[in-house]
Amino acid sequence: MEILLVVAAIAILAGIVIVAINPGKQLADTRNATRQTDVKTISDAVYQYSFDHGGAFPSGIDTNLRMLGTDPSSCAVNCGNTPSAVSYSATDNSAASFNAGSYSSTNFDNTSNWVQLTAGASAGAYTSNVKDAGDSATWSTFSWSSQFPTSKELPNNGGSEMGYASGNANMASNILLLHLNESSGANSFADASGSGNNAECGGIVCPTMGGSGKLNTAGYFDGLNNFIQVKSTSTLKFTGGSMSISIWVNPNIAETSVGIIISKPWNGNGKYNYWFEYYQGSATFCLGADKIFCGDFAHKITAGTWTHVVITMDSSKLKVFLNGVEDISREHGITSWMPSSGDNNTPLTIGTFYPYSFSWSGNTAHAFNGSIDELAMFNRPLSSAEISDIYTRGAARLKLQVRSCADSACAGQNFVGPDGAAGTFFTELSNTTLSPPSFSLSNVSANRYFQYKTTFETDNVSYSPELKSVSVAGTVANQSSDSSGSTLDACLDLTSLLASDYLTAIPVDPASGNAGKTYYALKKTANDRLIVMACNPENGKSISAKR
Repeated sequence: MEILLVVAAIAILAGIVIVAINPGKQLADTRNATRQTDVKTISDAVYQYSFDHGGAFPSGIDTNLRMLGTDPSSCAVNCGNTPSAVSYSATDNSAASFNAGSYSSTNFDNTSNWVQLTAGASAGAYTSNVKDAGDSATWSTFSWSSQFPTSKELPNNGGSEMGYASGNANMASNILLLHLNESSGANSFADASGSGNNAECGGIVCPTMGGSGKLNTAGYFDGLNNFIQVKSTSTLKFTGGSMSISIWVNPNIAETSVGIIISKPWNGNGKYNYWFEYYQGSATFCLGADKIFCGDFAHKITAGTWTHVVITMDSSKLKVFLNGVEDISREHGITSWMPSSGDNNTPLTIGTFYPYSFSWSGNTAHAFNGSIDELAMFNRPLSSAEISDIYTRGAARLKLQVRSCADSACAGQNFVGPDGAAGTFFTELSNTTLSPPSFSLSNVSANRYFQYKTTFETDNVSYSPELKSVSVAGTVANQSSDSSGSTLDACLDLTSLLASDYLTAIPVDPASGNAGKTYYALKKTANDRLIVMACNPENGKSISAKR
């Protein structure tokens, strides 16, 4: 019995000692020590080679992580710890940063601190320098700011912009906003003002939708029998207070008769509250009920060209603006002529005179032939500054493209738009926010380098787009001494370059390595720094050498 007790005690003590010593851990630590020596040996050999060859690394060492070995494939492993994501961003917003790129019919205005078209130019471009993330980056966000909105529709739901240095739209008292972006075949048209004044097709044939517009798409009216109507229009009647109408029009060169662009009846018996008509370049806006007052535009509207027209009216004065500039101002006194009441159910009609019955097929003698876009109405007067701003946001355009590249020259890479195609652009046509644009770069490949190109365009050389800043952001897989990533499928064989002269043999991992797959990997980083890593360290260690 005493002998058994002694043996049991010895067994217990032996177990405690074995647990304390943990030979498995001790052996792993020993292998880790070998790995630490090996990665330093490989690092020293590569740098000695570089010193002897004018600073050049052995062929095959680049920014990709590669396992050393002779096997041509199946060398892809997760080497070391999981990479940590490091944020990267670059911004051009000063003379120094923009001047690192190149200008074409554009220049940096040192007084205003923005890029603009050169004097007298209607088109130009700016191409940035190549941005270097230092390693392969996942590019996530692309944004820019301009002095004023460009190629941007008016805000929806009465919103007011606040993010631009100038040109912010104030949609207070907006009672109708037809962007006319409906697709082909549409027979209803959304009022984006939030007032619920939606329109619908009024003729036998609806206007052709989905064609090229001034801002996104537009409606084309054939001059025969198509028009649209806003039926519930009590708020759209002018009764002597204040009203403003903003519209982009593009008359057809082939029009042969007077075309009514907008008409609002006073009642259903042939009396009109107001209408806007066009004929062979000449345009007129009329107010009336029992009597008629018309203001003829001083300047013609060019057929085949988009023109921005704004009409403002109050109890005594009518004003017309063409392309942001006041064209006429007329005293009218029309409110003293108006009957005491009218029919609020008569619709606002776009594309012809209001027909006296909804079943009427259209009056071809007065149907408008051309395109209409971005119709907005307000029950307040727009100021001359607001009118100029609405014009310039349509007349001036910034179109941007981007590309990511594996090399610093971006050789052979096309600039692309948001869908990854070379023929598309990032613009504010799709920016419905109240602030400058920011886009996701979902179709841009992960690469180390990034570059963008901006196209500047204007319909009026007096109004250049003005680019104030451009930013790109992403994340980089930080492969520092304590992190790593996946190696490429093919091993990198440096035996002939390093063995004998710089190493007796390429080291292999003491637990899993062999000449084919050493389970040691290396890569070059920014500024020609070298990282050598052990791919299978044990006991949760991270083993690398960085020089």
